[in-house]
Amino acid sequence: MSGYRDRYKSTPSLEVMIYGHYQMMHMKHCFINKELGYNKLHCNACHKERLYLDDYPLFGDEECHLSVLYKEPVNLCPNVLELKSIGIKHFLIDYTIENDNEM
Repeated sequence: MSGYRDRYKSTPSLEVMIYGHYQMMHMKHCFINKELGYNKLHCNACHKERLYLDDYPLFGDEECHLSVLYKEPVNLCPNVLELKSIGIKHFLIDYTIENDNEM
């Protein structure tokens, strides 16, 4: 960050995800509906239950795109003060597959 400050004479506006699952892969077409025998878009099969590919959680969106997420969520919540001390002002908490109890 000091290199940015030296070059542009300002602090960059950064956002850090302090909780959430990293997206490992994003697919344009959902294979879940084909595997489960649905032959239509927007079947919501990916929202009916939590689905996994091996141990990796899957997350589908309303456009029938499918993402493979990292197994464990990143949790930098204990490090927020340290992140603030180096100039980060914006933080993201991304609840993609967590239910109400897990949040």
